[in-house]
This record gives sequence, C-alpha cells and structure tokens, in this order.
Amino acid sequence: MYKELNHKRIYVTVKYKLLYKNLEVGSVEQLNADFPNLFGKYELNDSFLTNEILVKNYIQYSIQAYILMNQDEEKWIEFIGLEESKYEELIDSEDWKLIDEKNEVHKIMIPNFCDQNQIIWRWY
Repeated sequence: MYKELNHKRIYVTVKYKLLYKNLEVGSVEQLNADFPNLFGKYELNDSFLTNEILVKNYIQYSIQAYILMNQDEEKWIEFIGLEESKYEELIDSEDWKLIDEKNEVHKIMIPNFCDQNQIIWRWY
C-alpha cells in the first residue's frame, strides 16, 4: 500500500493472518503489488503444520512447482500435470482469506507459495 509522506509516495507493508476456511494457516506481510498480483512473505503457524495435511501438502507442491517453473519449463508442465489435480478442492475453493490488522476480511484466490517463504496472491 502506498501513502504520501512529505509529498513523496512511500510503500507501507501490510500484515495479515492467512486462513483457509477457519484454519489459521499463518501470517503474511504484503511487500509489493503488480496488478493483479500481490507479493509478500509468509510464516506458517506451528499448530497448522500438524493439523491440516491437504493444505500442508499443497504448500509443498506449490513451492516445488514454483522452483521447477523457474528452472525447467518442461519438467514444470509434467509436474503440474501429474500433481495439480490432487489439490482441486483447494484450488477451486472460495474459502481462502486474509484478515488485516483491523480484522477486516479480504477474500483471495488460492495463494502460490514460493521458495524463501515468498507468497503471491490475488484478491477474489
């Protein structure tokens, strides 16, 4: 988010809680945006890591897909062809959301989890 400060436009980070349904997956800090995508860093909740296996597996899949996409397009296409259908329930879900510091709910499409705890998402 940009704000004016002394007639200069500066970028201010925004922090959110990331939820799937009512499960708090972790926290997200928005660092940048380039319509229609938003970018940031994420941190997973420790309790989440043991409770929701499908979402946990999707995150691992998403990271691997991101790495392959940047390394070898043919392997990436093969990988998503074999693995993506396992996560259709999550991909098609309207239950992903970010909750900001004012407790306002913002619906998002399923986020892409990337290496180095980076995350990419779009508003629903």
